[in-house]
Amino acid sequence: MALGVATWIRYTAGQDLHGNSYPVDDPLAKRFAELHQKHGSDPSALVAAYLAMDDVMPNALAQDDAFAQAVLVAYQALTHGGLNEALAVL
Repeated sequence: MALGVATWIRYTAGQDLHGNSYPVDDPLAKRFAELHQKHGSDPSALVAAYLAMDDVMPNALAQDDAFAQAVLVAYQALTHGGLNEALAVL
């Protein structure tokens, strides 16, 4: 599940690993863009901000430190080496 959440966070950036932009088809796309703009250079803060969205993330997951760490590790792997690296790390 952590990889799925990390992939979703990565998708909502609206930009692939090569810097190519794509539209984020989600009703909350503007909010996601703001989170990426504010926290994009700090993966830990970005993941924490997404997990804190109580209208999107179940509270039990948001408060689970092990889950948050797993999402962070997966997100960092995705942003550095793509899906293959993320799968290798997990």
